Amino acid sequence: MSIMAPYKSSNFKRVSFFCLKAFGDLTITLNAISLLDEKIQNDIRCIVGGHHNNLINALMPKCDITFIKLNVNEVPAFYDVRERGLFSAATSFIDAFAKVRKLDFSSDLLLFDKMGLREKLFGLLSNSCSLDHTSNNNIYTQYRATLTRMFDSVSEWPCKQGPGNRILIFPNARKTFRNLNVDIIKAVAESCLLAGFEPVVYVLNNERNINLKGILTIRAPVSFANTIDAISNSRAVISCDSLPMHLSAYIGRPVFVITPYSITKNWLPQFTLENNYWTFFDDLSFKREVLDSFLNRLRFWDSV
Repeated sequence: MSIMAPYKSSNFKRVSFFCLKAFGDLTITLNAISLLDEKIQNDIRCIVGGHHNNLINALMPKCDITFIKLNVNEVPAFYDVRERGLFSAATSFIDAFAKVRKLDFSSDLLLFDKMGLREKLFGLLSNSCSLDHTSNNNIYTQYRATLTRMFDSVSEWPCKQGPGNRILIFPNARKTFRNLNVDIIKAVAESCLLAGFEPVVYVLNNERNINLKGILTIRAPVSFANTIDAISNSRAVISCDSLPMHLSAYIGRPVFVITPYSITKNWLPQFTLENNYWTFFDDLSFKREVLDSFLNRLRFWDSV
């Protein structure tokens, strides 16, 4: 089957999304699936790892979920050969391949986010394809373009500001070089206050703590459900390049992203990308005027 062909006219009864990667990758995939009609979602399968269990419970997707119980309850090492080493990568791939091949793919189309060597090897188990990369390099755009070609009706990415006047600031990332430094956090909080919003810094118990005079910091337990609830009850989100920006997009909250490098543009949520609500940072400053534009949009949301 060609990815250009509509799913309804194919011989495949189901599309299986292959999602053994990190939490952000799965959140993007499930967000894309949620754009489809609910009946179609019920006929879609996501193949995920055991490390995704708590995230799945928090996101509550409507599609079918098939868990692969890997030997290690984390992102498989073959997705991070440089850091984890060749031996760990090979071992984890053999483990994953042996368990995935036990699944029934007889009537499935296996869909990957890209078609690298790893994906091609897994693709030997079934008819397979990857996302449409002809549109541009942004993953959200690629998902929507692919689903539009496969199905009759695909909704727009939802985005609506939440209740109250609170804006959550997520300064920490799993990879610490993406963290917002204290000067940037202060500047972000000042811009929020000047625009009439209440900035709240949100950090997890296992992350670097942030204490700013006059700015509320919530130190929360490591819980997807708690983080999602906090985002849901906030007006909008300002985040470094980390999972909270994808959780915000999943919920449909406006999110502004501050990042150290340009490749982040490939992963920006659709609303953020289309409106250019993101900027780079260095050790001293970032573009305040871009953030001010985002905050002004929130103030006059209903009239835009």
